Amino acid sequence: TVLRGRIPVISPAWSPGHGHLAYVSYRHQHSVIYIQNLRNGQRRQVPGHGAAQSAPAYSPGGHYLAFARVWDHGRTEIVRLNLADGQERVLTREGTVNTSPVWTPSGRHILFVSNRDGSAQIFQMNRNGGGVRRLSFNGGYNVSPATSPNGRWIGFIHADAGILSLAVMDRQGGDQRVLYAGA
Repeated sequence: TVLRGRIPVISPAWSPGHGHLAYVSYRHQHSVIYIQNLRNGQRRQVPGHGAAQSAPAYSPGGHYLAFARVWDHGRTEIVRLNLADGQERVLTREGTVNTSPVWTPSGRHILFVSNRDGSAQIFQMNRNGGGVRRLSFNGGYNVSPATSPNGRWIGFIHADAGILSLAVMDRQGGDQRVLYAGA
């Protein structure tokens, strides 16, 4: 057992070398991200600056951690933390909610969910926050992106007419197909 307690622990994310595990826990009535060193048991808190944090995701090379931070005015942005020097960069600035960052296998892009166009949709940006473009267009709710190991496909949760489905699309946002439509 790495961690035990009565405080909720969610969203574990492995580092590429499997030596660290980032996760979300709750302290002082809001969520914070910890990075647990699995070799020596030490953990460190990702600086939150008093804001809630969620959805940690390691870059493929393990040099960066992307995550969502909720600012005091309720706006949620994607932040990229350089794990070597602790420098942070806010990558998103549009919409009210930007969350669920996922690195592409190449490490050149980050997929994320945003409501910047009115409803929850999947977007892609380059690793520095530029080049943002919307990938999902079918349905009013597309969330939880997950890239295939080769980067060619994106799996996600899609909703249309109140029905939640498992869907895929190619990495450019085309060829969207529902694999399973829930009842």
